[in-house]
Amino acid sequence: MGVTNSLFSITATVGNVIILLALRRCISLHPTSKSLFYSLAISYLAIDLVGVPLFSVYLLTIPWDNPRLFCAVGLPHTLITSLFGTASLCTLTVIALDRYLALRLRFRYHSLVKVHRIALVLIRWLAFHRFGHCFPNFQYQTSADNRQFSLAHLFDVLLVFLH
Repeated sequence: MGVTNSLFSITATVGNVIILLALRRCISLHPTSKSLFYSLAISYLAIDLVGVPLFSVYLLTIPWDNPRLFCAVGLPHTLITSLFGTASLCTLTVIALDRYLALRLRFRYHSLVKVHRIALVLIRWLAFHRFGHCFPNFQYQTSADNRQFSLAHLFDVLLVFLH
């Protein structure tokens, strides 16, 4: 299992590097979309380069019966993959919202949606999600509260985009 993960990681790493090189040469994409695709490719690349090798070692510690290595690798693996996994999910959400705004705003899109606003949205969402996982006081318990929290995120993003 660990060897299979490593082989898939190599393939995904090569693919993400090719995507980064293609984005660098592409001139037809709007700069905000380009920055979002960069962010997505970099988060996946970080998972491939750091998270998957740690997971492979994590899986191999079980048959080796090495609990010390199991604990030493488990925590960094969990933290790194959850951080970059959250970053990729936030980026995918912002990409969807960016495409929606491009369709909805049409000609005003280029004047309203800027790279610094996209970066601000990504940083704020990532910070909110990280604090929500690290500190239980920021997590909501009921589904109604979760809906309100999601709506607050959506309004926050719309305000940043249309500010």
